[in-house]
Amino acid sequence: MNNNPFAKIFKSALIDDVLSKSILLSHNNSEQTPSRIKIFLEELNRFFMSSGEVPVHLQNYAINEKALLSYALFLRGYMRDAQKVLQNIESKYTCDTDMLRLFEASSHYAVACNGKIKGSNHVYDDEVGYLFCKVDLSKGIVNARFARQENSINPERKNLVLFMPFRIKNNELELKKWLYKNMYTSLDNPQVFGKDTDVYVAYFPIQKSRCAKISSTIKTVINPKNYTETQDVDLVKQAFLPLLASNIKIDDDGQVLQAETYTPAQLKKNFANMTFMSYCAGTADAHRVVTVMRHISEQLYSKDDTQKALQNLFIVSYGFLPLQKYSDYSGAHFFSNEVHDNYKKEPFAKMNNPEMYEFCKFRNENLLPAKVTLMPDQRNFVVALKNDSSFTIVDNKEKLIEICDTEFGHNIAHVTASRLGYDFGSQQFKTVLENAVSGKRGTDVFYRQRHGEADARTRLTMASLLNLKQQLV
Repeated sequence: MNNNPFAKIFKSALIDDVLSKSILLSHNNSEQTPSRIKIFLEELNRFFMSSGEVPVHLQNYAINEKALLSYALFLRGYMRDAQKVLQNIESKYTCDTDMLRLFEASSHYAVACNGKIKGSNHVYDDEVGYLFCKVDLSKGIVNARFARQENSINPERKNLVLFMPFRIKNNELELKKWLYKNMYTSLDNPQVFGKDTDVYVAYFPIQKSRCAKISSTIKTVINPKNYTETQDVDLVKQAFLPLLASNIKIDDDGQVLQAETYTPAQLKKNFANMTFMSYCAGTADAHRVVTVMRHISEQLYSKDDTQKALQNLFIVSYGFLPLQKYSDYSGAHFFSNEVHDNYKKEPFAKMNNPEMYEFCKFRNENLLPAKVTLMPDQRNFVVALKNDSSFTIVDNKEKLIEICDTEFGHNIAHVTASRLGYDFGSQQFKTVLENAVSGKRGTDVFYRQRHGEADARTRLTMASLLNLKQQLV
């Protein structure tokens, strides 16, 4: 797209981070340049030209490929750090189809580099699917146990599925470290998460490249109503079909081959037992999984029955704004931003939905610690929290840890860790998560039944926020 400001950012980074580490020759080196490098650099220059930038002449360079691969994998990072651009960016630029094509080229290049770069042991596979594990939290998060889930979920149980954006090595130790580091005290209620609820985690293995994840996210943002991927269908086939019917089978395209349907009331009950918790781009994954389930359900039930059932599924997210004004599901979507966010935008919330970010962000009005925005569907709430760039938390082992958030509010510890003193954000996030898992919906998710002095204060604060909520139109 013409005048896309990120083209200048990518171009400057190419010169500083790649060409400065490459060798400038006195002759044309294109015949010796591997085709994988040529293809990626051609796509990069095509993006520059589509944005009105002069292409970079690269024929005389012996490209440092290790630097080029790092550059290709870090494109989103350059966008994240471009706070001057993020100030007034519009979605037509963050969702630019020309830039999407560049991210796709980046992921293809990363895969093409497998085994080709000396000193690099990474192996990328962008066709790899989700890993899906069951988590036993009966002895607390520190002693969490993981088991590869071979069977589908039980729709008669309460179910919580964590959709995380991280690409994790496929072993239990890595999962333990991830859960402990990111979820802190948000899952430490054994009555809710250890006894009455089946907890699962869906994630991608380390082979999935950063570029491929970003491509998926951008495509989901561009077409939130219908975009899905093969991996989403595979995950639904593995884990979620019992929500939709008994004895159900689907083909690789999500078409129903056989099924014994439920009554509309049972279908609604099944989805009322389902809660997703998601962070950052994991919310785009969760969204696509719901889209797949809608496509399958509409083959078995009326659109009206499908709609009413899916509205019972609840998503609790952090760091990712709603993709639609009228979502298939219900939810509470948290994010944090600086009171004065000039050149301190929460980068990912701003990139994925610039206009909604500006409408929903925290502005320190009414001296309250957050702002609530109601989506037009009347079922999804955006809770913008006041961001503190540095704060102290008490971790699961009662240790004090200083958290420095270099991404201006994107760190999930803002809502999953307990801070010293009164902490509205994590208390409210935990309340919503526990209530949603227990089956509450609507504004009931924001109120804790059992509460002490701190919880009573949070309850009163939330009551004020809900009365003051803005509505996105």
